[in-house]
Amino acid sequence: MPKYDSSIIPEVLNDFNAYDGDGDKMIGVTNDMTLADIVSKTVEMEGAGLSPIEVVVVGMYNSITQEIPLNTPYSQLMKYLDTTKNCTINIRGAIQVENRGTGETDMVQFRYMVNGKVKQLSPGNVKRGESFGSKISVAVRRLLMELDGDSVIEIDKLNNKAVINGKDITSKIRKMC
Repeated sequence: MPKYDSSIIPEVLNDFNAYDGDGDKMIGVTNDMTLADIVSKTVEMEGAGLSPIEVVVVGMYNSITQEIPLNTPYSQLMKYLDTTKNCTINIRGAIQVENRGTGETDMVQFRYMVNGKVKQLSPGNVKRGESFGSKISVAVRRLLMELDGDSVIEIDKLNNKAVINGKDITSKIRKMC
């Protein structure tokens, strides 16, 4: 597998599958999912001789909601409505890449995982010969994105942990508090 760096050109997400926290393939869950926005918490600061500026609070992020579209509601997903438990959804895929030097095409593994509580189930619409257009919305507690097996984003809200490109930007904060 090629190293995911500037020597390759990412072209397309060739294919992907969704899995639940038990590792079971979730057939027919989604064919198009927008990944959740990650927005840093900010505060406005001003003082004598200082115009107001927006300050990004290190390692703190606003609430993250991941919407997962479903072709149809089905019983395997209904277990996630039990809000006494967290649900885990893993998206695993293959990113097609081209080597800049050789022109060879290869694949790089992609993984996106969210863990949290389902806060909304939208059953969708009933229309003859059409999918329901259902979706679940997850209030994310933990988010992980990996490229080629390397963690590029890891946010763990319950444990005050934020790792970006392998650097734990919150380790000093946890040691001090």
